[in-house]
Amino acid sequence: MLVRVDVLFVRELENGDIMRVPGYFGTTPQEIKGAQNVNLDTVVSDLATQVDNWNLHGSGFIIERLMKFVICLTTYRPLHGSSFIPTPKRIGNKHCTLNIKSNDDKCFLWSVLACLHPVSQNPSEFRSICNML
Repeated sequence: MLVRVDVLFVRELENGDIMRVPGYFGTTPQEIKGAQNVNLDTVVSDLATQVDNWNLHGSGFIIERLMKFVICLTTYRPLHGSSFIPTPKRIGNKHCTLNIKSNDDKCFLWSVLACLHPVSQNPSEFRSICNML
């Protein structure tokens, strides 16, 4: 979850004119798992700290109004391995990549091992060579 707030700051100048300046703030993303509650204290604290830092040098601005308040929620899927995907021909024809063919979900492991232990024949069949050892 991420919160984005756009505010309008206002202050009165010495000559009596009113000065308005927009401010844009966003919170640090929070990971929310399952039925876990959102930590609103963290959100409020994060936004208040940003406003205080923005106004730190004694500018005298105060928040006149909120222009926009957005809560962003998105599904989080951490990176993980998957099954074998053939290399596109335009990349494979360059002979600059190694795509280890396997029937399990350990493609990354096999790729790292293939880099650490290079073979001269059929490098894409590295896994079957490892199984023979």
